[in-house]
Amino acid sequence: PILVVNMGEHGLEQDVTKLIGVASGYVGYANGGLLTNFVLENPRCIIVFDELEKAHTSINKILLSILDKGVCRDNKNREVFFDQTLFVATTNLGASIEYETHLTEDEKFRYRMEIIKDKFAPEIINRYDNIFQFQPLTHETYGSIVRKFMKQLSDIAKKRNKFEINSTDALIEFATKHSYDPAMGGRPARRFIEMIILQPLAFKLLDQDVFEQIIANGELLVDYQDEKIIFKLNDVVI
Repeated sequence: PILVVNMGEHGLEQDVTKLIGVASGYVGYANGGLLTNFVLENPRCIIVFDELEKAHTSINKILLSILDKGVCRDNKNREVFFDQTLFVATTNLGASIEYETHLTEDEKFRYRMEIIKDKFAPEIINRYDNIFQFQPLTHETYGSIVRKFMKQLSDIAKKRNKFEINSTDALIEFATKHSYDPAMGGRPARRFIEMIILQPLAFKLLDQDVFEQIIANGELLVDYQDEKIIFKLNDVVI
């Protein structure tokens, strides 16, 4: 089992305490802790602290005990053992270095490590067995992400309204070129598709005649021609 904890939701000290359970007398005491409850039920598991840098610094007290001794106590004074648990922490610290195209990969690596060391205490960094730095997505890989999101959009349309959405290579290339950001990963692809395709398409579907034609045809083509996004139904622009 895998538990992914969005550390952006634990920016306050009281949010961090929810991982092991709030103190007696506070609302939610009976619920126990998000982290400790999960490990008690699933001793052999993977815990992912997503964007660890966004958590309140009080997370260090919890992590030091868990990562060093492999055990901590929850709010009900129960011992929770983490000796069969794999911890993974992610961070976007240093991502902006990708905009510095004049730097070598070794220089970027050192820069990221300096940023990480400035943010996290040495004793926390030393508790992790390895630190991996991921390279930015290539244009080719990013293009495949754009195709994936377009397929997801088509799957939703097929499930809800019984029609497919097909896209041309020209559209994929346009979306890839104009939404790619080396420091932002694949998320801009989804936002760009929502902006240039999903929103305009939603307005078109409000036209009952157009909606019925698309349903009857069972397929809609999205293309990029003459520097604009167009929607085609049987080779006719709608």
